[in-house]
Amino acid sequence: MTAANDNADLRASLLKNKEETARLQADKADALQDVAVYNKALAKARKQKAEGKTEDDASPPLDVEAAKSHIRKSAQKAIDLAASIAQLEKDAARLELELCADSQPKPGEKSPGAPAEAAKPAAQAADPQTAAQSIAPAQASGVGAQNSPQVPGSAPERVTVLFLAANALKNQMLDIDAEARAIQENITKSAHRDCINFVTRWATHPLDILQAINETSPRLVHFSGHGSENDELILQGDDGQPKRVSLSAIVEVMMSAADVIRMVFFNVCFSDDEAKAVVRYVDAAIGMKTAIGDEAARVFAAQFYSAAGFGKSLKTSFEQAKAALMLEGIAEENTPLLFVREGMDPARMTLVKE
Repeated sequence: MTAANDNADLRASLLKNKEETARLQADKADALQDVAVYNKALAKARKQKAEGKTEDDASPPLDVEAAKSHIRKSAQKAIDLAASIAQLEKDAARLELELCADSQPKPGEKSPGAPAEAAKPAAQAADPQTAAQSIAPAQASGVGAQNSPQVPGSAPERVTVLFLAANALKNQMLDIDAEARAIQENITKSAHRDCINFVTRWATHPLDILQAINETSPRLVHFSGHGSENDELILQGDDGQPKRVSLSAIVEVMMSAADVIRMVFFNVCFSDDEAKAVVRYVDAAIGMKTAIGDEAARVFAAQFYSAAGFGKSLKTSFEQAKAALMLEGIAEENTPLLFVREGMDPARMTLVKE
């Protein structure tokens, strides 16, 4: 088969890839639109119930459980489609690289209008192995790295923990300040305090999440605030009112920043579904399978970061945090759940190195 035929096949595959990507992106947009429509209907029903109103006479009563089920299914569909799209985009990048490589003159060949001496450097630059070595990021230590070696005598890597807080429900205010203060104190008292940069953002709006991630490039993202039984984070709206953020939106954010984020800590009520979903894109996540009390959230988080700051593994840090709840007589040690990406071992994962 000639080089021309090879290029034709590659172009055909790339065109097919882009058509399939466009189709899946449209399906994903439809799924997210379904989530938005049912979330809006649920929000309207909640508001009417709070105000003591009934459904509009012209509208049939909303089946709340059916609506929640539809939201979960549509959100999962969007998540699955996002994963398929990401794979197609990787395949497209590979095909484009192969096309680029094939378009370059081979070593010893003379390109049209160019001397033979110029052909060799061009071919070397297009070599896939050379390109991979120049663009592939080095394996990171910390959460996501399983016993990765460090260079003797090198300074420990400094990692950022991004603490995103939202106290949006005025009638259910949380003591988030105390949680952040306890975490900071325990990090300061740990052996590797200089390796952890604890950054806080307050009254978080939805778009603040992306801004903060881009500014700080965090290894770990920590959410503190309210969650709902509908798999939502409750953040601050531009109008000062609570803003509910769907599971699919949270997962999309984590997928878009999976090159830097290795772990997500959902220290909010009813967040186990969020934690389970995001480990398709990050190495580990912690979520709460039901409501969690203010004191329990503070004690659990503070001890988790204390253990992590001493270089303990993710598994040990999680277990010590649960033990801290028991030592304080807080019967909520079974509320936090730890999830890890398939193939990862939490006993070999750390936030910082000992």
